[in-house]
Amino acid sequence: MPGPAQTYLDTLTTTLLLGADRAGTLPQTPPPGRLAARTAQTNAADRESALLDLAAAASPWSRAGAAPQPAGPPPDPAPPDDRPPCPPGPAAILTRLLRSTDRDMLREWLDLARARNFAVLFDAIPDLLDVARQHAALREPIIAAIGPRGRWLAAMNPDWSFANLAETSNPEELWQTGTLQQRLLLLRDLRRRDPVRALTLVQSTWATDPTDDRANFLTEFTHGLSMADEPFLESCLDDKRKPVRAGAATLLQYLPESRFAARMLQRVTPLLNYEPPRKKSAPGRITATLPPAFDKSWARDGIEEKPPQGTGERQWWLQQILSMTPPSTWSSAWKAEPATLLAAADDSDWRTLLMTAWAAAAATFADQDWAETLLAWWMDNPRSKVLHSAHANALLATLDPPRRERFVLGLLPHKQQPRVGALILQMDHEWSPEFSRAILRYFASSDKPPVDLKLCIGCFHHTTVPDLAAHFEKAGKMDELASHNQFLRLEFRAQMHREFNA
Repeated sequence: MPGPAQTYLDTLTTTLLLGADRAGTLPQTPPPGRLAARTAQTNAADRESALLDLAAAASPWSRAGAAPQPAGPPPDPAPPDDRPPCPPGPAAILTRLLRSTDRDMLREWLDLARARNFAVLFDAIPDLLDVARQHAALREPIIAAIGPRGRWLAAMNPDWSFANLAETSNPEELWQTGTLQQRLLLLRDLRRRDPVRALTLVQSTWATDPTDDRANFLTEFTHGLSMADEPFLESCLDDKRKPVRAGAATLLQYLPESRFAARMLQRVTPLLNYEPPRKKSAPGRITATLPPAFDKSWARDGIEEKPPQGTGERQWWLQQILSMTPPSTWSSAWKAEPATLLAAADDSDWRTLLMTAWAAAAATFADQDWAETLLAWWMDNPRSKVLHSAHANALLATLDPPRRERFVLGLLPHKQQPRVGALILQMDHEWSPEFSRAILRYFASSDKPPVDLKLCIGCFHHTTVPDLAAHFEKAGKMDELASHNQFLRLEFRAQMHREFNA
């Protein structure tokens, strides 16, 4: 908004452009102060000279600015932070990370600081808040790192308001008036602390919220999901928009006592039958009955009627229903281990349908026993096209890192197995020291390694930098390794851990 000096100058300019004769009287409302006194000294009888004289005085007066407004009361001082301050070594590492774009390593730094209960230095807080503003995935660890002093500072900048959403005294008001991002952050926090209250908030505006917002809200329900959410999610299956229905169906799959799970089980149980083996050396027998027609009620639960190209309709319906049923259902109902049932499926006319659906279900429901058994089958049948590498990657990701490593370590003696390298490349967590060294030994003992070791460097444990260097030096490739970006990054990570452990 223009100040009084600028307004007065604009009025003078308009009068000059119109001409003294056409403009009438001179402007009568000069700003207070010396400009007002100068106006009083002009000769109103000589209108042209008076206008030019006033414009000459008002122009520099306007450019000079305005007197500052009186300062308000000072803010309360920042609250104390009882945590020990971050030592100089890790603090210097943080400074380097804030200047880079490596947000994964910044998250690792934040996790290390949090584990040691360090408080970040005050001058790093504004930069961390700016990173959190741009990267929502980093907000939770950054808010934990900046502590009470950081939240005090964030309260002074609207762009950093997310840092104090968890402490808002009136979540209901913020839910009604906040932006989508603020509401998502509030919902995420409440789903962890008080999921029932979070559900109430979502329901209070659900009827008027845009479709995209509703679909985004449902993604936060994975935190604290329980049967208390089931009636609401069941109602979401009747939403007009597919993203909302699909989100609700996905969540209901994880509630074994839900009406959704009961409907799936009711649909699939009559369609599959298992006969145990009569001899220990023989597989059992699984038979399937395809659904005769598409039931329109299935669409409400996310079952699609039209199959992908190359798949029969009735097979597609059964495959979807089976993939939405926990695979442990069959282990319990038929009192058989997953390996026994896979052997029966492998000997069945329905092997592709059964194994594809069970692989999807094992990944969806994070059933590690079924996932490992299916992976082992995939490894033992390298020529089979029943399961593809995409299935194997999803199954491997289902295993927690220690179990994943144990499984792959068991494969290493089989050096000729072509799929070992593919699994090693999918081990995208930070490897343990033991697994890292085992992989190095595996590559050192193999004439034709299944993959290029340099593709895996980023996953090696930070303590194995000397082992990696020795391996490449022995192979005469140390110069090649020394310029490798992932190795340089691994060295930096090793330095970061040393600084925290000093």
